[in-house]
Amino acid sequence: MKQLVSHNLAEWQAVACYSPYEHFAMFGGVGSGKSYTGGKFSIRHLIRYPELTGFIGANTYDQLTQATLRELFSQLEAYRIPFVYNRQPPAKWRVPSRFPGYNNILSCKIGRKVAHAFCRVLSDPDALRGIQFSWYHMDETRDTPEDTHDVILSRMRESRYRKGLITSTTNGEDWGYKRFAKARKGQRLYGSLHVRTEEAVNAGILTREYYNTMLASYSELMIAQELEALHVNLHGGRAYYSASELNRRNRAP
Repeated sequence: MKQLVSHNLAEWQAVACYSPYEHFAMFGGVGSGKSYTGGKFSIRHLIRYPELTGFIGANTYDQLTQATLRELFSQLEAYRIPFVYNRQPPAKWRVPSRFPGYNNILSCKIGRKVAHAFCRVLSDPDALRGIQFSWYHMDETRDTPEDTHDVILSRMRESRYRKGLITSTTNGEDWGYKRFAKARKGQRLYGSLHVRTEEAVNAGILTREYYNTMLASYSELMIAQELEALHVNLHGGRAYYSASELNRRNRAP
């Protein structure tokens, strides 16, 4: 089962899922598979570390339920991994209860064990205080407050293992840009990868017709942000791209 997660991954998605950094950000253009990559990352951790608790979040409830979790649930079904959400695992799984309540908790049966992940909205960081976990996937964080990531980091004290993935569209020189894209070279705490929409076209994920429609419809600044994954200052008209060795790798490290 562990080998299944590496299947059907584009090169950049594999880099994000298997990054050597403790915290990694995949900044992607439209259609680059951000939620898809996050789902693969989450399943890899649910399978590999079923004894550890995870965290899966998106900025709004609609994003969480209609995009992030919808993609994850689809992948779980494809892998035939039994799971329940918002309710206690069934008695036939024969596992003791870990939580007094199971609202906003995903439980997956991994062999004889059951893996769990908190599923929460990211817009209110104070609501995340009190829980503890070892890994996280934060999806579409372009509108997420920096305080939320600070709280996420403070809650990662369940175990000595710590791993996080952010998948998002760029949003100028926000905290994601400063914390991940501008991280000091040579360190292994924060890393990032930028994926242009055209890479998804070249990989056969999107059609050229779809891409050309957006290319013809967007303004230059919108193209830079939404298709080129550049850190655009929409008011000042500047765009930044943080180059790194990972952006040029053809396979996961």
